[in-house]
Amino acid sequence: MSTLHSNQEVLQNLLGAICRLVSDGTSDTYAAMVMTKFNRANIKKFPFVKYIHMHLNKVNVDKKVNSVSPKFIGRFIKKMINSLFSDLFKHLIKRELEAGLLADLKFIGVKF
Repeated sequence: MSTLHSNQEVLQNLLGAICRLVSDGTSDTYAAMVMTKFNRANIKKFPFVKYIHMHLNKVNVDKKVNSVSPKFIGRFIKKMINSLFSDLFKHLIKRELEAGLLADLKFIGVKF
C-alpha cells in the first residue's frame, strides 16, 4: 500500500492545520515561531525541515521533501506532535484533517 498524498501534501496540510489551531488560541506569529523553533532544533536529525517555510500561519513545503522516505517524515511528525502538544490538542488536530490524510499519516506511523 502507498499513500494518497505526497510528503509535501502531508506536511503542508498537517502543519497548516496545526498552525491554524495554535493561532486560534494565540496569534499567527506565535504559531509560526513555535513551529520554526522546533524545526531549527531538529534540523540535524531531520535535515529535510529546511524545506519547510512558515510565515504567520501559512506553511510552504518545497517539493524536494518528496525524495525523503515517508517513514522518516512520519518519525519527524511523531516527534513534533509528542514534543509540543497535549492529547486534547492532538484530538483537535485529528478533527481538522480529512480521512485520506489521516490514513496516509497512519501508514507512515503517525497515529492520533
